[in-house]
Amino acid sequence: MSGDLSESNAFLVGTWLQLLAMGAYFVYLPECAALVMKKFKRDRSFLVPVTCLLFFVAAMTDLVLSLVMAHKAYYIHGSQLPNPDAIYGNPAATLSLIKNTATIFIVILSDAIIIYRTFVLWDRNLLVIMVPTGLLLCDIAYGIFTVWTLAKAAHGDDIDTVAVGRARVFFIITFVLNLLCSAMICYKLWRVYSLFPAGYVAGPSATAQLFDVLVQSAAFYCATLLLIIVTNCVKSNLFFVFLGPLPSIAAYVFSVIIVRAGESVRGKCPTLMTSLRTIKKRRSGGSGLPLAINVEVDFERVVDSERVSVAEPASESDAVSRDVHEQVPSDKSPV
Repeated sequence: MSGDLSESNAFLVGTWLQLLAMGAYFVYLPECAALVMKKFKRDRSFLVPVTCLLFFVAAMTDLVLSLVMAHKAYYIHGSQLPNPDAIYGNPAATLSLIKNTATIFIVILSDAIIIYRTFVLWDRNLLVIMVPTGLLLCDIAYGIFTVWTLAKAAHGDDIDTVAVGRARVFFIITFVLNLLCSAMICYKLWRVYSLFPAGYVAGPSATAQLFDVLVQSAAFYCATLLLIIVTNCVKSNLFFVFLGPLPSIAAYVFSVIIVRAGESVRGKCPTLMTSLRTIKKRRSGGSGLPLAINVEVDFERVVDSERVSVAEPASESDAVSRDVHEQVPSDKSPV
């Protein structure tokens, strides 16, 4: 593509973006680790700790290999000029092959996680995740085929045909899978808001609610996948720019989801996905009735109960207060 970055420069820019994404990931990592350990001591479930560990190992492996490849590509040996094309232009080289395998692994792991979150959100309904699960199996098969193809590539082969072309179908499948699951998550959240009577508005601002929906549905991750697919289809080297930080972005998004889900249990997060705290009724005049709703949400399960407190203003002669406890059907509880 004319006017495009060279392939080696695109890899280098992708490495810079990967460092930025890993920095954001490391910000959430300590709190994420603390919440995971607390959850493990409480539930003795290995699912979340093992998943977090796999994300960390895969993301760190990919980052270390990116830095090693950048060093090899641009290191000056005496009077010999660096030759980055010799490093980045051989997808069958050991470093490139391990790095691409780590990227594909973390993408497949992210697909499995978003399917699981959708499964929990939709009350463990297997029918809901049948299509995403089928896409995941296709993604795994094509991911293995992509790695095998890269391993068979010889130095000097057209990388657009060998690496970029083979990855196109893989990323399209994973994008459709994530888009489908994100749409189902967003729909479930919309259903929660639609349950509230007219005249009641949620405490958090609309901007805060929108941001939380985007985070919890992994919309940022889906946007990155879309950029990868578009740049791949137009045969732009910008494909490598967006591909570089993908493992770090996946690890970051997952850690944010873990932290915010944990904050909901501790009662720190005021957003829709983790807790619906305060709904105030607007009136044209006089004081309204504050309605407080608390919903506990865990990463692996939904607590199907809410405590609703309706406080009426006391009259001059008598003060009236009441607490209403009602069981909320499971299809109304968000993750």
